Amino acid sequence: MLNPNKRNPAASRLERERASPAARFGVGHDNLRLQGVERRGGFVEGPCRPGKLQVSHPKKVRADQRPEIDAPDDGLHSRILSHMKTFCSRYGLSLKEAEPVGSRKLLIGATVSGEASHELPTFHKKLESGMEILVSRPFGDLAPITAYLSCLADEDYAKGLSEFGLTLEEVEASKKELIETMKVPNLKIGQIIGRYCPDYGKPFSASEHIADTIDVSGPGIYVFKEVADNGAVEIMLDRIPLSYEQCARFVTRNYLMDNATAGTNGAIAIIASPEVTTDVKAALQREGYNGEVIGRVIGRGTGKVSVGPEIENMISSQNLLDEFTIRR
Repeated sequence: MLNPNKRNPAASRLERERASPAARFGVGHDNLRLQGVERRGGFVEGPCRPGKLQVSHPKKVRADQRPEIDAPDDGLHSRILSHMKTFCSRYGLSLKEAEPVGSRKLLIGATVSGEASHELPTFHKKLESGMEILVSRPFGDLAPITAYLSCLADEDYAKGLSEFGLTLEEVEASKKELIETMKVPNLKIGQIIGRYCPDYGKPFSASEHIADTIDVSGPGIYVFKEVADNGAVEIMLDRIPLSYEQCARFVTRNYLMDNATAGTNGAIAIIASPEVTTDVKAALQREGYNGEVIGRVIGRGTGKVSVGPEIENMISSQNLLDEFTIRR
């Protein structure tokens, strides 16, 4: 059980992981984080088409880099490799195979790198009053998973589900549904984002282009504090859409998560003018995504993010709550 008064490491972790922001394309890595995984190796490649996301092998990476895969036995190693091949085939990518590491322990390490034929949507200093924040789907994916595993480990947690109108079977179903969602890469979202970026070397236009993007994954809604800090603006979040709000309330009340808005391979946030977000939202809906506008830029400022009081049902860490301005 987490101590709600324990110092929260979110800010320092965020600084380490996101010190050099880059366009996410839904892949969810920035330059610094990508450098870290490059040292471990493992890349998939695919063809580049104009306006599309290209997954390729960057020149600065050694040509012998391969996925790092290992397992206690050869049979499990073959199964892992087979699943990787199936995944790459499904999304039109090629896999660089590698021999087992030799540790005889379960190990899976792989990533992708991206290139684009247009400018990247990281125009932090172009953020301005009236721009909207559009998210590709609700977030907080880890709450049902945490709730389910905690209930399996301790029956006292399972007994407390009814207080939140939940059953263990419902939580398990939520967990399975979210795992299926997280298994799908955000490539289509990245391709949509690419349509609203300036051509390489061309200037940014607020009426045509996306100003900024970020993935709402590990830090959850704390990523909007990063957006506000980078752009020197103030942001107001009108609502915080969660995949399963009652699960988030459950894990927060029981201090099972200090931040129930966190996820993995999570939603993508897009910041742009209303005319652009309207078009992007329609494009997302055509691809089956439930995109919605959850907030806006309210002007220049010092990185303040204003949220409603419901955030206290989603975050148990007081240190993290103190990073936001809570409307009463």
